[in-house]
Amino acid sequence: GMLKRASSQATAASTLVADSLLPYQKAAAFINLVRASVPISTPLWLCPVAGSAKPQLLAPHGHHRGLMMNVGVYGRVFDNEGYKHLRLLEYATSEAGGRKQLHALNLYTPDEFWGRALGPWHV
Repeated sequence: GMLKRASSQATAASTLVADSLLPYQKAAAFINLVRASVPISTPLWLCPVAGSAKPQLLAPHGHHRGLMMNVGVYGRVFDNEGYKHLRLLEYATSEAGGRKQLHALNLYTPDEFWGRALGPWHV
């Protein structure tokens, strides 16, 4: 109930848990944006990921055939503006032609989710 919602809201304001899969060529600019804009307490997670030869609806790498980079942003944010930073990451991921993994908090509107997050599968 109310206690769980309050706890989730407080946690989301002070922490980030976000994974973005980006085309490899766009990863450096995304990493520079995160480092310049998000006051986070921990290092970034960087992991190369092979794209998929076969499109996959919800797989974050399933819309791109080439090499991708998973950029994980996990940790406390020093300014308690986790929501603002998460929106920035969602927007920047979409603009770079990537996808944000859906396992953590997502602030997409329905139109953003179906249009940006799922891209070519938008109905």
